[in-house]
Amino acid sequence: MPRPAEGPEWIGWQLAGLRSAADPDELLARKKLARDVAWARLRRRHPVKERACGGGAGAARCEVARPVSDSVRGFAGAAGVVAATARVLTSIAEGESLRPGEVLVTTVTNVGWTPLFPRAAAVVTDVGAPLSHAAIVARELRIPAVVGCGNATRLRSGDRVQVDGAAGTVEVLAPDA
Repeated sequence: MPRPAEGPEWIGWQLAGLRSAADPDELLARKKLARDVAWARLRRRHPVKERACGGGAGAARCEVARPVSDSVRGFAGAAGVVAATARVLTSIAEGESLRPGEVLVTTVTNVGWTPLFPRAAAVVTDVGAPLSHAAIVARELRIPAVVGCGNATRLRSGDRVQVDGAAGTVEVLAPDA
C-alpha cells in the first residue's frame, strides 16, 4: 500500500499545481512570493537590532546599541556559574580569536563549532533550546550554557560577564569585577 505522499491522487494533485503554472516565470514568481512571505514572518518575529554606527557610512564595523538592562535571559542549557570575559563570534571563521577561558557568545552553533567548546568557559547563544546543539555539547563537557536568548550577540567582546546556566541568565559585571 503506498504512503499518502506516494499515492496516485496526491501525486496527481501536486502535478496539477505544476501544470496550471507551466510557465517557468510564473513558477519562479510563486516561489519568490512564498519566500517573501516567509521572510516577512521572520522579520515580524525577530525585529532588526538597532545599530549605532560611528564614522559615517564607510564605518568598517557597527556596534549594536546597548539596551537599558545589561542582563540577558534565555533557556537553561547546562548548569553551572562562570564569570569570564565574553567573546562574540559571528562565524566559525572567527573561532581562532576565542581564547581559553572566555565565554563563547554567538547566534547559533552546529557541529562545526564543536572544536571551540573545550576552549570556552561557557556558551551563550541567540537561538536554541535545551535540546539544541550548544546545550547538549555544553552538558557533555560540563560547561555552563544559556541558549535561546534572542539578544545575546548585543554583548561586546571583552565584556566581563557572569553566566548562570541553571537560571538561564547572563549578567554584565562591572569592569572592576
